Amino acid sequence: MRDVAVTDGNRLSCEIQYGWEIKYWGIGEIADLAGRVTDEEIDAQMAEYLSRYTMDTDNTEAVREQARYEIAFRKFLKENGCQAFTDMMKMAEGREGATGFIEDYTYDLTPGKELELASHMLEVPASFAATKPKIQVHPLGIGGKADPARLVFDSVTGDGIQCTLIDLGDHFRIICADIELVPVPQPMPKLPVAQIMYRHKPSFQIGTAAWCYAGGAHHSVVSTALTRADIALFAKLTGSELITIGDDTTEADLEKFYMAR
Repeated sequence: MRDVAVTDGNRLSCEIQYGWEIKYWGIGEIADLAGRVTDEEIDAQMAEYLSRYTMDTDNTEAVREQARYEIAFRKFLKENGCQAFTDMMKMAEGREGATGFIEDYTYDLTPGKELELASHMLEVPASFAATKPKIQVHPLGIGGKADPARLVFDSVTGDGIQCTLIDLGDHFRIICADIELVPVPQPMPKLPVAQIMYRHKPSFQIGTAAWCYAGGAHHSVVSTALTRADIALFAKLTGSELITIGDDTTEADLEKFYMAR
């Protein structure tokens, strides 16, 4: 997203420090590729869907339309040598567990049982699914577009990390928080998307405050495959400032995180 603080930092400095080349293309290039996708290609993509997911909808035309655009995006990424969606996943390649983008969505503020619910529009990777994901079609609710197909599932549970990289103007900072992924406490039929429920360590109050004081972004990455030690090594190799949050974080540390900004 252009000119959005949590996603659009200093691209030139980022390329110099991390080697990430960040480009923009017009959506028309995807539309052009999508228009040239064949029925045979869509049939093959649908067969892959049926082998990996449960088809929980009668609206197969909506699923086929999504398949058309997935094929177009994959062609586009290959033709342009892009790996923008896989950098963190590459770090976890060959390990058990899941890694993917999320977005803080809402909170359960029940005293003593506080939780955070995360999603990322319709983009949470299926590797987080605790059971076989379902393909469903529901109204989008915004944009006035046709109802899209999406994967719906609850997440795996266990220990993980939440990471974000922020641009502070004169340097980059990585924030890495230890978290625990937990089961969704009750069904949420009015939120038919892939979702992750978790709690910050050492507690909701300290962990969440530390994340905010350190400058933690609204968009982040969660991984059950990577550890704080992995991120610390990456920060060292790239010369990035690192702030970690976990069981060793205390209320007294909050002022330190705030002043570090």
